Amino acid sequence: MNEQVQAKVDWTKFSLSFFRGFPNLSVNLHKLSVVGLDPFAGDTLAGIQRFELRVNPFSAIRKNLEVKSVLVDHPLVNGIVLENGVANWDITVESDEAEVEEVKLDDTEASAGAISVTLKRLAIHGGRIYYLDKSSDMETSLEGFDLELHGDLSLEQTELAISSRVERINAKMGGIPYLKDAELGLDLLAAANMIENRYTLKDNLIRLNGLALGVEGEVQLLDEGAMEMDLNIFLSL
Repeated sequence: MNEQVQAKVDWTKFSLSFFRGFPNLSVNLHKLSVVGLDPFAGDTLAGIQRFELRVNPFSAIRKNLEVKSVLVDHPLVNGIVLENGVANWDITVESDEAEVEEVKLDDTEASAGAISVTLKRLAIHGGRIYYLDKSSDMETSLEGFDLELHGDLSLEQTELAISSRVERINAKMGGIPYLKDAELGLDLLAAANMIENRYTLKDNLIRLNGLALGVEGEVQLLDEGAMEMDLNIFLSL
């Protein structure tokens, strides 16, 4: 892995166990870190205290792999952009290998070998995100980030419940602080159309410090990262 990126990737322990979540298989990776090289030598780009994946191993026989939960414990993301525009996350190494010819399967062959994946729960605990852009004099950070997502993401039509908290948000640009130790809370319930990437929001609440806002409406994800929104935001008493 270290030969494929311009960074040092390391972890302390990898384990497989049926005892932690029997009868599900628990896959654990401890103290994963990605540390930069010159000109970011010693700077941690990303890290995770513990990553846990719980799956029903027998569901793979039915070609429908059931992921019970994904846990990301105390993740760290540390993005830095230098004055010359060089970013510390640009760590891919250009390959000199000849391009491998792509083999295309017809619909029958593709469907025969395809395995669908069902995700029931995603959790992030104690996350920290830091971003420093020296080229535009901008600095932001999120600390104490928690996220819980529940829903069956394998269905074409499903309902997603999202709960998120951030203990401290700081944002500064040009030396001017716009947010200082702000608290953020988010509780969302959305009817999701996974085929059209369309999400209908209902019974939702956003809290920023002492300000509580209700949100209703619809969000659709478009191509190339674009987003179309029709939202009604109102004060919630």
